[in-house]
Amino acid sequence: MICDDNYNIKLKGKLIKIIRRFMLPYYTYRKNPLLSLKLERNFSIFLKEIILYFLLYFYPRSIAKFYNLIFKIKFFNKYKFVRSDCDHFGSWAFLLICLRKNKKKNNLFFCLAKKNSINNNLLSYFYKYNLIIIYNPILQFLLSPLFFTLKNSIDVNGHFPLSYLKNSKKYPNYPSIGPIDESFLKKICINKKNYDSKINFLGNKRGIVIFYPRLGNWIFSANKSRRNMSLKIAEILINKISNSHDLILLGDTYKYFSGFKNKIYDFDELLERGISPGHIFSLSDCIIGSISGATHFPSLIYNIPTLYLGEIPLDHLIAIYNMVPRNKKAKNRIPIKDSWFIFNYESEDLISTKLWVEIISNFLSFKKLKNNVNYETYNLESNYTLDTKKKIYNLLPSKSGNLHIHTSYK
Repeated sequence: MICDDNYNIKLKGKLIKIIRRFMLPYYTYRKNPLLSLKLERNFSIFLKEIILYFLLYFYPRSIAKFYNLIFKIKFFNKYKFVRSDCDHFGSWAFLLICLRKNKKKNNLFFCLAKKNSINNNLLSYFYKYNLIIIYNPILQFLLSPLFFTLKNSIDVNGHFPLSYLKNSKKYPNYPSIGPIDESFLKKICINKKNYDSKINFLGNKRGIVIFYPRLGNWIFSANKSRRNMSLKIAEILINKISNSHDLILLGDTYKYFSGFKNKIYDFDELLERGISPGHIFSLSDCIIGSISGATHFPSLIYNIPTLYLGEIPLDHLIAIYNMVPRNKKAKNRIPIKDSWFIFNYESEDLISTKLWVEIISNFLSFKKLKNNVNYETYNLESNYTLDTKKKIYNLLPSKSGNLHIHTSYK
C-alpha cells in the first residue's frame, strides 16, 4: 500500500488529539480488533481501534497482574481504586454511592475522570471524602492498571460484568459495592430534611417535584439516545405536574419551557440564589424524568421516590442497580421506591395524552402507578445464568409491581 506523507501526518494528529483528550481505560469487555479484520474498513479508523485497544484494554489488564502481587502487602490495603468511568454524569452518582458505603477514615480513594462531565456545583458532594480525582490523561494511562487489581479496586457499575456475560467471558472477581437494593439505599442515602412549615422554600403552599426530560441538548447528556424524551411529551408532563406542584427542571431544559404560566423553576437559577443542591433534593417530594444520570443522582443519593420514563433493555435496568448476578444465590429486586414506565422510543409521541396524565396523577398521589390495560405490570428479579441465550432477569407478573411495560415495547 502506498501511503501519502500528508495523510500520515493528519492521521497522527487525529490520534494525538484523541489520546490527549482523556485516557480512561476500557472497563467493559472489548474484542481484539485484530481478530476482526475487514478489508473494506476505513484504515485510519481501524488503526485507531487497534491503538486504543492496546492502550486502554490490554495494557491495564496486563500490568495489573504485577500490582496484584505488590498489594498483598498489608500497607497497601488503604488504597482503593473505584472502577467508575466518570466521563459522563451517571458514573459520578455511583462513585458517590461507593464513597458513602466505604466510610473507613483511613481509606484513600482514587478515581479517573473526564473534566466537565458533571455540574461543578455537584462536585462539592465529593470534597468531604478522602478522594483523589485524576483528570490528567498521562496519569490516567499510567495509573489505569491499579483499577484492575483484584484486591484494591472497587466495582460500582453493573454494565461492566454485563458486557462480559454477553460475550460469554468470565468476569474477574473484583470487590463490589453489592446490589443497590432497598436496604442498601437506606444505609447510604443522605437523610432528607424535616420541613415543618406549610410553605415550601420557594414560598408556595405546594409540594415540590424535580423533573428532568432528557432532550439531548445538554452538555452532560447524550445527543442521540433512545432514552431521550420528545418536546411534546415533556410539555404534557410539565403542564400536568405544575398544575399541582412546584416543578424544578434539571439540566438546561428550563429555557425551552420558561414561557409556561405555572410555577416552574430552573435548578441552576435556584443555585445562583444561594439554595444548595442538597436543600432542593432533600425537600422534594419525588423525581420524575428520563433514564439518565441527572435523574439517578438525586434519586439514589437521597432515596427519593422516582418515576423513570423511557426505553431501556431490561438487562440494563438490572445493571443500573448493580444486580448482575455472580452466583446462584443472588436474587435481587429493584427498589420499590422506583417506578419504571418502559415504552418504545419511536412510539412515545403516539401514547395518548390521557395515559400520560393518568400516569403522572397516580404517581404524584400514590408514588406508584395503578394497573392499566395499556401496559403490563411486573416485579423485576435478577436471575443467575451462564448461558448468553438466557436472560439475567425474571419478569414476575404482579399487580403491585413497579415495572410497567407499555404495549409498544418489544
